[in-house]
Amino acid sequence: MLIGGLEVTAAEVIHPGPTVGYRVRESGATMAYIPDHEPALGNPAFPDGGAWTSGHELASAVDLLVHDVQYFPEERAARVGWGHSSTLEAAALAEQAGARRLSCFHHDPGHDDATIDRLVGEVAAAAPGVEVSGASEGQTISL
Repeated sequence: MLIGGLEVTAAEVIHPGPTVGYRVRESGATMAYIPDHEPALGNPAFPDGGAWTSGHELASAVDLLVHDVQYFPEERAARVGWGHSSTLEAAALAEQAGARRLSCFHHDPGHDDATIDRLVGEVAAAAPGVEVSGASEGQTISL
């Protein structure tokens, strides 16, 4: 769908309630915005080739992936099915999809700034081929 000069694609992603992710393209630059997302739910082979991974098509070869990174793996283990990603799942999705950059957002409100910095660091360590950063409210990112 064209909206102004933007080509926008929307698709449902795995979450307990109806949730949509978006892919936006303009002048050759692409980004995907995928909130409230649990890409590994129901896919015991995750990360695999991508065909059966929720959000893969939206994130495929994007310049920037803005994605839910709510938990450390040990936190997520007690929250399977809640619709949010761990650091390792977000890193795996970004690498599997071939995203150039990953901006981590949708953090647990119980986490302080130091904990979020550790989350982002864990994602960066798990996805060495992806430029990883933490997102903040009001931030502008150029593509």
